[in-house]
Amino acid sequence: MGNAELVTIDIGANDLLANLSSILPNPALAPSVLKGIGENLYLILSEIDKINPDTKVYVMGYYNPFPHRPVDEQAALLPLLDALNETIQTAATMNGDVFVPTAKVIEKHEKEYLPNPADIHLDLEGYQTVAKEFWKAIQKNK
Repeated sequence: MGNAELVTIDIGANDLLANLSSILPNPALAPSVLKGIGENLYLILSEIDKINPDTKVYVMGYYNPFPHRPVDEQAALLPLLDALNETIQTAATMNGDVFVPTAKVIEKHEKEYLPNPADIHLDLEGYQTVAKEFWKAIQKNK
């Protein structure tokens, strides 16, 4: 990383996922969990800058990893996802980094890009779609 011209990073989702079982029955816990995620992310981004202040950092926003869940569950999960993305964008912006949103481009084909209801990870085409969003952001910020 010391010589890298740019860094792409996706971070924060596992912290939210680890706390979902607590947050869903008690949404009042969400702000403190999100605050912790934002603080951790800011520290990590700051550390990257210490290692290499000339590196341009691109931070991924998240897509809905649960498109196969019932509509009532989606109603609880999607606002959390929006809040997570806002937290990530705020930390990235505060650190002078670039937030790369992915939710809207994945949403268009989310069940195809996430074909396995038991897996939150994208298929190859989904990852290629995310990569294109990073490429657009990199070209825009040259």
